[in-house]
Amino acid sequence: MQYNKIINGNPRLNIITIKDLKKDDSPNSNMPSIPPKLQNILSKLQGVTERDDIYDILDIACENNELKALGNIVFKQGPFQIEVSLRGHSDDLAEKLLTVNNLGIKSAPILVDHIKVNDDYGVLVTYHEGCENDLPLPYDEAYPTVTSEAKLKFLQEMEILLNYGLVHKYAVEGTPHWYVNPTTGYITLDSWHSLEEVDPTTIDKNQILNSIKKCF
Repeated sequence: MQYNKIINGNPRLNIITIKDLKKDDSPNSNMPSIPPKLQNILSKLQGVTERDDIYDILDIACENNELKALGNIVFKQGPFQIEVSLRGHSDDLAEKLLTVNNLGIKSAPILVDHIKVNDDYGVLVTYHEGCENDLPLPYDEAYPTVTSEAKLKFLQEMEILLNYGLVHKYAVEGTPHWYVNPTTGYITLDSWHSLEEVDPTTIDKNQILNSIKKCF
């Protein structure tokens, strides 16, 4: 069932906003310390002002086996990921990750840092618990191994979001953005930029949760 068909009202008519839920603008503190090599890379990124300088630093780190490129804009060191993006995207995603981190949502990565390079580009650093060596597995490949406990935990987290007037619209629309943590076995989501504010008094929460259950 499509997200827009489930919401009975204006998806932007919100009672509690994402900004209301943010405790502050600081990175989440409930995470392991950043490894020295990664800290060195981040320190260098803090000092740049141009896009090309970002990639010069990241490319050298890849050549030195300090980072692994997962694509043109995403890089990995253990459970940490670095993503280069347009500033508008990084600002929006950083705010939304901080919001769900403050709500204790484990299906989202933890925001470690947001480096505001210039008015056009930003760098997000996130921590993915349990992904020290392996990447999360696509749900459609790993679903036979997903336990009832993992499904229940995921539903509980989606309900927490709904109770605060928030919904990850791709969680509702199907499993292409669902993953399974290789260590914990829990369900995680990508594309947290799709987190939307909704009015909890005008949505059918049970219908939304039932649509998620049908995807298991």
